[in-house]
Amino acid sequence: MKITFTKKKESFIVSIERDDGTVDWTKTIMPLAYHDIIHYVLETELNYKRGFYGLINEGFAMVDFQKPKDQKPIGLQTKNLPEEALHTEFMVSVLQTHLLQFGNDADLFGTLKQTLEINEIELPKEVDEKKIATIVSKTRVLLKEFQAKDKLEVKMTF
Repeated sequence: MKITFTKKKESFIVSIERDDGTVDWTKTIMPLAYHDIIHYVLETELNYKRGFYGLINEGFAMVDFQKPKDQKPIGLQTKNLPEEALHTEFMVSVLQTHLLQFGNDADLFGTLKQTLEINEIELPKEVDEKKIATIVSKTRVLLKEFQAKDKLEVKMTF
């Protein structure tokens, strides 16, 4: 799968070429483009096959994720999401808040664990402080790269 983030005057385009050759794209705003970049890093680092990008690769449309809960396809309704997709969404939200507010890395893992616990989601066994630090570091590199140019292309293997 190839994912391309492109800057436009007042928006961003996220384009995805799935493994089967089909293409999907959406126009979005800066915080959501950054959110999607964080998804890429987290899902790649954790080797997740059924997170946000895995579900898109399976054929769900990007706009399906933006629909109100009662209008989402059955496979994207919270009760039907794969465990990796649930983990991913909560972890990306915590990381996005942290990265965009220049948070202190020292308390990030604790905040992540607490957020998952509050939502009754078990911390994935592959996630520890070192892994989160790696995800944060790699995300910062990609975000900096994207800020410096108009286009960022990345690839995921499923």
